[in-house]
Amino acid sequence: MEAPPGFKSLQDAIQAALISTTRTVGQISAEDLGFHRSLNPEVGTALDEQNERLLSLSTSILQSAAALTESNAPELQEVDDVDNNWRGVVDVVDSLLERADTCLDEYTGVIKRKASPTENSSAPKSRRLDNSFRTQNLVKPQLSFLNKPANHETGPWKPLLHSKPHAIVPLEECLGPVTDDHQQEYYSHPYETEIENLKYPSSLYKKADPIPYLPVESTSATFVDTYEGVLEMLAELRTAKEIAIDLEHHDARSYIGLVSLMQISTREKDWIVDTLKPWRQDLQVLNEVFTDPKIIKVLHGAFMDILWLQRDLGLYIVGLFDTNHACKALGYAGGSLAFLLKKFIDFDADKKYQMADWRIRPLPEGMFFYARADTHFLLYIFDNMRNELIERSKPHTAGETPLDIVLRKSKETSLFRYESPSYNATTGKGPGGWFSALVKIPSLLNNEQFGVFRAVHAWRDKIARQDDDSTNFVMPNHTLLSVAKVMPTDMASLLGTVHPISHNVKARTGELLEIIKAAKINAKDGPSMMEILKPDSVGAVAAANARSTRAAGAGKQTILTILSGEAGD
Repeated sequence: MEAPPGFKSLQDAIQAALISTTRTVGQISAEDLGFHRSLNPEVGTALDEQNERLLSLSTSILQSAAALTESNAPELQEVDDVDNNWRGVVDVVDSLLERADTCLDEYTGVIKRKASPTENSSAPKSRRLDNSFRTQNLVKPQLSFLNKPANHETGPWKPLLHSKPHAIVPLEECLGPVTDDHQQEYYSHPYETEIENLKYPSSLYKKADPIPYLPVESTSATFVDTYEGVLEMLAELRTAKEIAIDLEHHDARSYIGLVSLMQISTREKDWIVDTLKPWRQDLQVLNEVFTDPKIIKVLHGAFMDILWLQRDLGLYIVGLFDTNHACKALGYAGGSLAFLLKKFIDFDADKKYQMADWRIRPLPEGMFFYARADTHFLLYIFDNMRNELIERSKPHTAGETPLDIVLRKSKETSLFRYESPSYNATTGKGPGGWFSALVKIPSLLNNEQFGVFRAVHAWRDKIARQDDDSTNFVMPNHTLLSVAKVMPTDMASLLGTVHPISHNVKARTGELLEIIKAAKINAKDGPSMMEILKPDSVGAVAAANARSTRAAGAGKQTILTILSGEAGD
């Protein structure tokens, strides 16, 4: 159906504006904004004004969209509000899309989305995740674990393995600590030799008709929550030539995170394994299959899964085929599992459950179906991708075929080692450190604010480790930045700044106030934010200021012209 002339002109105008905006964003992002802020204060003022304007426009658009739905639009006052309220933004957009789908369905008489086999209604599914599925205030399952999470480890992380099936090098010979070139001690990957010397089964190199997956509607999945159930599953897995594996992970109410569910599928059967049982490390018995070089393990985007399996369950993968690497080798337009499900199965994954709290028990039916779908179709997808890789067997550089590249990269992924997260309060470097958060701050903090930012950031990490909660649950990044900017020194000011406030912080408000007061005093002789972000730039700024008139004018022409929209196309 041809669009009416009025709509066509509107569409052209919007498209032109988007292209212009994208071009401007590219110009700005190519500049060293931190340097230009220090060089010319007008640049910082212009950037802050545009930030405020864009956040205000975004809030107005969200509120306008939310008026047509049942969603509540988040208010975006700070740059970090975008990240911290992203779930609310997605809810508004999803509700709007759902309304558009409904209107299209009414107009065409066609239902676009597929329902799970347990749903009889032909009405479109809601894309929004019900609040009852989001992070819940549950009793922490890790409190009952026989092996509690080690949040305070300072040395190298030691693998949890009790035994080593299919070993080339015995366990006792590969578990000793070693030292790297920087004199840092670590434990070797216990299956390093086995993975490096792995010869994949010959069947992987031969084209074969894809084996059709069994219909979800006529088959069932087994929920495994007993050790006896694990052994029954293991007996069936031993006979398989390929298995598909996936994990569901929980981040909010744990410092290092929790593997909350494991999905395993063969050609004939699906299992959903409860990995939150006190005896969870007894799941190491699955290494009999997971490290068997004769059985291909198919995972999608396995990098984090490999680390989580090691950290929580003492499980390792030998014989990995990562379909994400296959996507890249085949040059697919998309690389997600949802993309593959749509391409090969014509199945629309219900992505809302990505944000669900996977600790919930009993597992709701919708979440169970979503988890099962992640592995139920994966072996059929693997068959198709293997055939396509074999068809494209023209050697690449160094004589590698596309299939060789996928298998090499899959081996490399299998060799990743988990390491305990360390916190360096001095440099802020490393995972979870303050340096990575610092570079996202849109404006420079003065010395006192910078000192408070670092001190509160370190305090937040300490409390998160003590309470076994994520740092973002203890205090979101945008709240931490507000504390650094305001630097409250009395209870009323603190409670007015820290919003939302977690029970972790509420129980320690007096302690936090003392941290802030001490940080303000100590910051007077401490480094500036600019010295930390760009140590070499301080001299450059001084030199530039000595040539102030011409240098400042040049800065004004490059950045300010772009920000004001006066730059040429």
